[in-house]
This record gives sequence, C-alpha cells and structure tokens, in this order.
Amino acid sequence: MPGHRIKYNLSVAAVLAALSIALSIAMLTGYRYGLYSVEAGVFILTGVSVIVFVLFCIRSEQKRSDIKSGNERNSLTDFQNAIYKSSIVSRANKAGDITFVNDNFVAISGYSAEELIGKNHRLINSGFHPRSFWIDMWKTISAGRIWRADVKNQAKDGSFYWVDTFVMPFLNEDGSIREFLSIRNDISERKRNEEEIKKLSLVASKTSNAVTITDPAGAVEWVNDSFVQVTGYSFDDVKGKNMRILQGPESDPSVVKRIGDRLRQGNAVSEELINYTKHGRKIWLKLDITPIFDTDHSLRNFISVHADITRIKEYETSVSAIARELASLIENANVPIFGVNALGRITEWNKVAADVFGYEKHHAIGSMLKTRIFEQPSGERFEQIVHTVMTGTSLANLECAVVTQNATRLILLMSASPRRDSNDAITGVIFVAQNITELTEYRQSLEAKVIDRTRELNEALQKERELVEIKSRFISIASHEFRTPLSTISVATGMIRKHHAKLSEEELDQKLMSIQKQVEHMAVMLDDVLMVEKANAGKLEVQHKEILLDDFFTNLCEEVERSRGGTHHIRIAKSLLIDKVNSDHKLWRSIFINLLTNAIKFSPGVALIDIAIHASADKVAVTVKDYGIGIPENDVRNLFEPFVRGGNVSTIQGTGLGLSIIRKSLDLLNGTITVNSTPGRGTEFLVTIPL
Repeated sequence: MPGHRIKYNLSVAAVLAALSIALSIAMLTGYRYGLYSVEAGVFILTGVSVIVFVLFCIRSEQKRSDIKSGNERNSLTDFQNAIYKSSIVSRANKAGDITFVNDNFVAISGYSAEELIGKNHRLINSGFHPRSFWIDMWKTISAGRIWRADVKNQAKDGSFYWVDTFVMPFLNEDGSIREFLSIRNDISERKRNEEEIKKLSLVASKTSNAVTITDPAGAVEWVNDSFVQVTGYSFDDVKGKNMRILQGPESDPSVVKRIGDRLRQGNAVSEELINYTKHGRKIWLKLDITPIFDTDHSLRNFISVHADITRIKEYETSVSAIARELASLIENANVPIFGVNALGRITEWNKVAADVFGYEKHHAIGSMLKTRIFEQPSGERFEQIVHTVMTGTSLANLECAVVTQNATRLILLMSASPRRDSNDAITGVIFVAQNITELTEYRQSLEAKVIDRTRELNEALQKERELVEIKSRFISIASHEFRTPLSTISVATGMIRKHHAKLSEEELDQKLMSIQKQVEHMAVMLDDVLMVEKANAGKLEVQHKEILLDDFFTNLCEEVERSRGGTHHIRIAKSLLIDKVNSDHKLWRSIFINLLTNAIKFSPGVALIDIAIHASADKVAVTVKDYGIGIPENDVRNLFEPFVRGGNVSTIQGTGLGLSIIRKSLDLLNGTITVNSTPGRGTEFLVTIPL
C-alpha cells in the first residue's frame, strides 16, 4: 500500500507541474502579442502557483487523513481480535438476550453458539448469587455505567466456573441503551486457590505449628496464633517484614541461600534451620514452604509451616554424642570389631581389625568380607551367619578360620549382632571377634583351664554359663552315682561289723562280693571321668597294635553278656573282607563296650541286641542296634556332650559319660558315629573307623 500512495502522489505532482508549464507558456505568448503587461503576467503566474500549492497541500492533507483513518481502523480490528482470543465475549440487546458469543464463550459454557444466540444470560446462571446481586448489576448498566464483579456460572454439563465479568452498555445518540458488551476472564483456578487458602488458614489457625503467609517478596501478610507462641513475635511485629528477622548468628548461611534459591525458582522448600525468638532464645524450626500461583502461573503467595523441632534436635545431639562415643569405643576397642551390610560388604573396621588382618581401613571398607579374610568352608558359614543375623537373631561363640594379608591362618571366636538404623530396621551385622588361635590346641583341656583361659581372653558370658552348666551336671550325676554304691558299701560293712559272728560264711561272701561289685562300679566311673579329663587335656594318645577282628568282637560280646548277668543275648553278624587291623585296642574296647552296655541297659524287657561288623580295606563299620526305650528327638542334639543324659532315663543308673567317651575316642581314631532312634522302638548307632 505505501508504494501505491507514492505513485499516486507522483502522479498528482506531474499533473500540477504540467499545468504550471502550460500557464507559463500561455503567459509568455500573451505578453509577446501584447495581451497584458509583464507585471500582470507575473501576478497571474504567482497567483496560479499559490493556487497550485494550496491545492497540493489540501490534497496531501486529505491523503494523510485517509491513511490515519485506515490505521485507526486496523488498530481497532487488532484490538478486537485480541480481546476475542483472550477473553470470553458476548453481546446482548437491551433486553438482555444474547446476540453474539465468541469461541471462548462456547468452550467454557459447553453450549453451542446456536444454543446461546437469542437466549438470556440466565441460561448460565448457577443460582449461587442472591437476587440483590443481579438487581445491582441492572441498576448500574441501565444507568449507562460499567459493572464489574466475580460471577459464578454453570456450564451445560452442570459444572461450575468463575469469571471476572465486565458489562459495558452502548448508548444511542439520545442516551438510550442500544446493547450490552460483556467481557469475562476465567478465574476458576484463582477461586479454587482462594478457597484452599481459606481452608489452609482455618487449619493453620488450629495447628500447633507456626504458619505464615507472605507475598512474593517475602513480606508477611498473615501469621497464626501458634507463630506468636513459638516465636514471641506478634502479628503487628512481623506484618510486612521479611522472615529473615527470625535468623541469627547460628543460622546456617548455606541453608538460607538454598532456601532463597529454590523460592526464587518457584519451588517448594523443606529445610531445617536455627532461628531465634523475639527474646533471643535459639530454636530449631523445620520449614516447609509452598508457593501459590495464580491462573496465569504468576506467583501470588508463599505459605510456610514452621515446626518447632528444638527438642528433637537436642535429642539428636544427645544421640549423636552417644553415637560418637560408641564409635570411639568401637574404633579403640582391644578386640577386632568389623561390620558388613546385607550384601556382605565391609562397613566397619576398627584399628585392631586392621592390625590383626593386615588390611588398612580404607582398603577394607566396601570390599567383600567373605573373599577378604574367610577361607573355605568358613566363607559359606559366614554367609549363613549373615543371613541368620539379618533376620534379627544374635549369635555367639562362632568359630571361624580366617587368613590375614600375609597368609597367616587365624581362628576367631566371634559374636554377631544385627545393626539397626534409627527406624529399628536391620541394615547389617556387627562382629566382635577374639583371636583364639592359640586355644585351638587346648580345645579339649581341663574345665578349670578352659574357664581360666576364657577369663583371660574375655570370652563371652554364654561360654561361661555353658561350662557352669556342665559342672553342675557332673556334680549332680557324680554325687548320685557315687552315693548309691557308697550306701551299699556302708550298709554291707555295717552288717559285717555288727553281725559278723552271726553271719554264715556264705552270707559273709555275699556281703563282700556286693562291696567288691560296688567298688568295681565306682572304679569304672572314675576311669570314665579320668578318660574324659585326659581327652579334654589332649593327653590321650593312640597306641597302635594288631587287632584280630573275629576274636575281638566275639570275646567282647561274651564279656559284656557275662558282666550284665546274662540278661540279654548279643546276636553277631560279620562281613569281614580283612581279618585284622592295626589300631588302638584300648580305644576300641572303650567304644564298643560302652555301646553294647548302653544297648543292654536301655532295653529292659527286650533280651536281644544286634551287632553287625563290616570290614574292608579302608574302613571298619560297626552297627549296634537295640529294641529298647529309644532316645527323645530333642535329646539327640546334645547326646555326645559330657554328663548329658536323655530325658527318659532318669530311673536308669548312669553318668552320661559313655557316649562322650565314645565320641572322644573316635575323634582320636578319626572315626565317626551317627545315631538313628525312635522312642519306644529302639536305637541304632553306626560307628565308622577309617584304616
């Protein structure tokens, strides 16, 4: 368009220039032929020039006016389009019937344009506002004034929405109403936020936490009563001020900066910060700050909840001090202490652990404990220990073999306990270990030596209780077993002393035989005790000599039958691929006499005992089976411990040492023993001795 205007102006200028030239030629011609004087010609030319100039100016001004009018029309069109696109627009006649709606009106109301045109605005009335509200509107716009209010409307689907509404009357030249223009903007989100703020304010006024509402710059607009109670500041003290007035010397600058950075980005904040009351008392506050936005996503407010966590922090400080003290104790303890997580990776490693194993702490932390120090099969056992303790079970007296960095093999006695976090959840295992490598060669030493050695190495209290329990069982059983023969001896000697003159020679022999039998019984018990003592002290040595298997078991069975008075018959089954072995005759007698004697003792009323011997080039396997009272299942586990007897044999004489002696004898011979028993149906022992 500007190009057309330029061409048009040039055309007008050309016409005027041509007219001027023509007038000049005409003037010169008239002067030449004497039609008028020079003065008259100049006057005419000047007049024509003025007229031409005036006409040109008028034409130019008219053109500029046309251009300005066109620009104004374009601006009004652009303004109208902007309003139509950004706002909800409708027009109505003076009766209030809708004559025009834009697309935004259709979209928010849910009605089509056809459903709206010709209808009154009452079609979208939600019924929320009172009648007086609408009377005021009609009074205002009927008077020719603009009316503005927040209006709650109802869409076609029954939902509600809020609009910021302008209603402007358009007047005729005589001042009468021609039509109404309504411009609305959706403020539903803002209304919802206001409702939320009202609810939050109601809740905040009842909560024990301090609550504040600030503007986007951080100036306080509202505080609840709890804020006054917690900080000592009244609402008037803080109104319009920034919450930095609560900060003081010990307020962490990095936390303050972090809070400011997040708030400037419009993000929520959750931090803990030292603040100060009006009277200077230091308090810890847990700050939760939430930004509130308008529908156009502009920041309107911040809502802050301040929870007084001073007591919690004081408790945490106390707990932290205790934790530091415990950490120091662990680090400086005189025994190896180390910990692992659920995956078996090292999380704790004190100085003694570093000294014992040869791995510095920074090398050990994070590595797998199993592969770092445990040798096979202790590595598999370690995994089982971790699995068990992670279920919440503490374990003690765990003996494991480990290898240090310089390939030294050590034996550790460990206790393992669950490691828990602040929520009492199990996160790993803590081991407290003792290096008992030197004790392994004394494992079967005397009880007093074990207790003394245990005390020197500060073994666990559980070990001491077990040893005390063994001593108690020994005293109880030994006192009972010695008291019975001593009573028999005492009675027999008393009878002899008082009535020896009246006793026949046969009666005297019976009394003396009874005394001898009881003495022999006591001697056997003492031999058993001494044998256990020697085994524990490691003083039993294997003396190899030739043993003829057929003769050994035949004579042994006959001897046991005679010693028990012929009450039971021992049935022998032999499968001998070899006829003799080279082993300790005394240990063999101890093993099988005890097994056969026990089989007879615990088979009252059942006269048959079976023994089966199988001998091959590499081993001798012997099965001793009775059909007696059997062994309760819960007694089988401790059956080979010294002075332990089954729960169903209280009326049968015995010390509880027989099976212990068998186990210790087999240990010396590198043999094994297994038991299979059913209460009321009998017991079967299988002894295997390698050759």
